[in-house]
Amino acid sequence: MERPRMIRVLRWISGSVVVLGFLYLGCLLWPSAFFSYHTRYKGNISVYTSNSLPSALAVTMDSVASLLSRSPLYDTSFEERVFIAGDLGEFSFFTRGRTYLGGLCDDRLTRNIFIHPADLRAGRLEPFHGWRDERPLSYFIAHEITHSLCSHYLGRWHRRVPVWLWEGYADYIGLGASLPALTRSSNAFYVGILLRRQDIRSLLSSPPTLSIAIQAARIFADSLAQATGHSAR
Repeated sequence: MERPRMIRVLRWISGSVVVLGFLYLGCLLWPSAFFSYHTRYKGNISVYTSNSLPSALAVTMDSVASLLSRSPLYDTSFEERVFIAGDLGEFSFFTRGRTYLGGLCDDRLTRNIFIHPADLRAGRLEPFHGWRDERPLSYFIAHEITHSLCSHYLGRWHRRVPVWLWEGYADYIGLGASLPALTRSSNAFYVGILLRRQDIRSLLSSPPTLSIAIQAARIFADSLAQATGHSAR
């Protein structure tokens, strides 16, 4: 009697896991149902929030559009969906627990973009893990939209380009005029290792600049734009 009962329990558990999996997939595919407010900017960027939509958000989105205009990949015919979480729990739910991130583009599945809870009036992320990120909200949105654009051109299941280039190009676009701040030693050390231009010991004593990474990122975008018939800007 114990064996049939155990089989029934295991079937019930496996069935429940499958049902929950499909329900969660549905939430990822149609997250707008969880966000009370919605507006569109520049015709192709839909912004969803769980809180109100202050007028200051328009300033942030104008900055996002300006940053994206630097990329030859930017195409206003692509619909971009940005979801700004109302609290850390909501952000954790849609990013599968990755609350340490400022934002996430689900480029392999939906291309939906989820942003860490933010003070929309101040244009900054809320502090998380005891630390406040000084980069503006516009940076995080432009950074993640850049990932979405690359996914549009390369395909959802593309063989991923090197991490330093994937993230470096998104930073190149997202930082805009703040790009010189990237020459800080910690960032230069990180990218320098990924570029394998020098060994670790020399990097510790004399971190390189990011000029090589920036040039490579620009070449990456221009080449991709040319291959897809878009002119560089």
